[in-house]
Amino acid sequence: AHVEINAAGNGYRGHGIAVPARSYAQDFGSSIYHELDKTRSSLEGIGVAIKDNYHIRGTRTSLGNRAYYETSPTQNVTAAVVSRLVDAGAHMVGKANLSSFAMMEHPTQSVDYQAPFNPRGDGYLITGGSSGGSAAAIAAYDWLDIALCSDTVDTPALLGRDLLIFPEVLKVMQLAEPISHSKKPAFEILYPRDFMPEDTPEQVNAMDNFIEDMSRSGGCAHRQISIQEDWHKTAPVEEKHLQQYLHNLTRHGWFYSAYHSFEDFRQDYMAANGHAPFVTEVVK
Repeated sequence: AHVEINAAGNGYRGHGIAVPARSYAQDFGSSIYHELDKTRSSLEGIGVAIKDNYHIRGTRTSLGNRAYYETSPTQNVTAAVVSRLVDAGAHMVGKANLSSFAMMEHPTQSVDYQAPFNPRGDGYLITGGSSGGSAAAIAAYDWLDIALCSDTVDTPALLGRDLLIFPEVLKVMQLAEPISHSKKPAFEILYPRDFMPEDTPEQVNAMDNFIEDMSRSGGCAHRQISIQEDWHKTAPVEEKHLQQYLHNLTRHGWFYSAYHSFEDFRQDYMAANGHAPFVTEVVK
């Protein structure tokens, strides 16, 4: 079971978290790890922080916005990816802050909840991204093994302190039935040069060598392409300049989808409170 703590200042201040002793956790760095008793769960004892855009049964999800938290119901299901981690023995130690609605919110715009502090650098660097809380937790707490975050709102992603743990975590998160192919498909590496730093030859050379190594190790061919040139020749719309098209698509497409995906929330909040919720500019 999971219990929400309704302590004074809960929306603005952090609280101490009781976590299992590290002695319970698997030692993924040990040379004898693969010889250990496999009756143990693969992720037994590791600490996991969950970005607060994943549902956990018995709690409410905030999406980094107090109005949304107050409006959303207590969840009766747990997100599938979270359930897999817990079933494998991981311990959820709490939820991590995120940019409001996982949108483009700067820490100085965070008024509903305290923005996460970046423990690295000179003390004034921001955490960046919607998963800043997950990143700050990993950077700050050596007792935390991984933090579940997300990419583009709906794609699970991970942050961690030790690469040795990632193969085990990814095994747990993979599809129940692996996709099989009747034969190994032939593939080719497409190498777009549009975004390469041509004014920095060292970086270009390093990338060229990396592509060559990938090609040899994968037993496949590679070739350079230009996305901009291909778009100019084959674009199905009037705008032939790729960067301008992507700008228009983001501004008029992604923002439009972001706004309308929270339409029900705005209506529910207005009906319950008689005024519009406080939300970031994108959702507003």
